[in-house]
Amino acid sequence: MICEITSLKNPKVRTWKDMLKDRSLREKQGLFPVDGEHMVLEALSAGCLKELIVDSDKADRYRSLTENCGRVYLVPAHVLASLSDTVTPQGVMGFCSFPESMPSPVHPGMWVALNAVQDPGNVGSIIRTMDAAGLDTLLIDAKTADPFSPKCARATMGGIFRVRVERTSSLSDSLGALRAKGFCLAAGVLDGTELPSRPPVRGNLCVMIGNEGRGLEKELSAMADLRVRIPMPGRAESLNASVSAALLIYDFLRERL
Repeated sequence: MICEITSLKNPKVRTWKDMLKDRSLREKQGLFPVDGEHMVLEALSAGCLKELIVDSDKADRYRSLTENCGRVYLVPAHVLASLSDTVTPQGVMGFCSFPESMPSPVHPGMWVALNAVQDPGNVGSIIRTMDAAGLDTLLIDAKTADPFSPKCARATMGGIFRVRVERTSSLSDSLGALRAKGFCLAAGVLDGTELPSRPPVRGNLCVMIGNEGRGLEKELSAMADLRVRIPMPGRAESLNASVSAALLIYDFLRERL
């Protein structure tokens, strides 16, 4: 079905705009936005693309997409621009259902837990790194940015369709449950053992990453079986949360490769 919309005041456009900003509405509708050709293709490949929105002037360019999505909306450029937070919209975006099934992880038993990581770009980059490394599951608390927000989903570069996201109302309880299953809880901290000197970890593992400014909450940091510090011989006091996560992930992954 192809429908044309020309006005910013159209009720459908208003609903889309509200969904871009409102996490609870996304969850109520069971849909989240993806922006740009790459992310739309990823959504289509994952079987999650439900609504396709295309710049009317670029309909021919994206004909292969419009022919493979059951619900297509053609809109003028100014309407699409109002829905995109990119500087130069590509002329195509979509709304997807939340993934219900994921490919089997290459490295089952390797998790990442996020405590109040608030920058959507950081959360998205961590998911992208997990996707590249073939990790299992991302565990997030209520203080962490929504992985299905527009900026975060875009930063995953498609990883949002391949990395399982598990939300928890109590990160400490969830981490305790993982430990009971034999997981080693490894925390990235500023006062831990330097990464090159850490003991090996052979079994299941959960890497814990804290808030960009404050790090892990004290209760969570105290739960760690292994506390590690990334060496910083330069003058910077800290690293970006997604960079820290990537360094820790690949250092622990090294033992499995």
